[in-house]
Amino acid sequence: MRDNGFTLISVVLAIIIIGILFSAAIPNFNGAKDAARMSTTKEEMKNLKKAIIGDPELNSDGVFIFQGYEADVGQPPECLNDLITKPDGVDNWNKWKKRGWNGPYMNAESADVRYDAWGNLYSYDPNARTITSPGPDGALGGGNDIVMNF
Repeated sequence: MRDNGFTLISVVLAIIIIGILFSAAIPNFNGAKDAARMSTTKEEMKNLKKAIIGDPELNSDGVFIFQGYEADVGQPPECLNDLITKPDGVDNWNKWKKRGWNGPYMNAESADVRYDAWGNLYSYDPNARTITSPGPDGALGGGNDIVMNF
């Protein structure tokens, strides 16, 4: 009489082969995840830059429609939260003078503007006019920082 089932050895070998295939595929998934986070962070940084200095692509007959925080207030924001919440000491928008806080400059419902896609705090320097993400390693100056100049 002949059995038509699998032996214990064949089942164990199949499990080992499947485990090897999964372990080979996991680094590819992590690489794709980091690539998606890199893309998301760069897009967020572009949006932060536009919120600070305006968007030259948004114009009507050569007049900027969205000038950004800096043009409205007269200086860059002290911190990134100033793009969402009016800071103390900054005048309200005056439609006649076209001066003052005319925000929010970022979508207040979006994720916290202080963090990149890895959950790291952006380093924002209004004097150097830079926004820096530490990147995947989470350490500024670690060699994979993402820098946006404005």
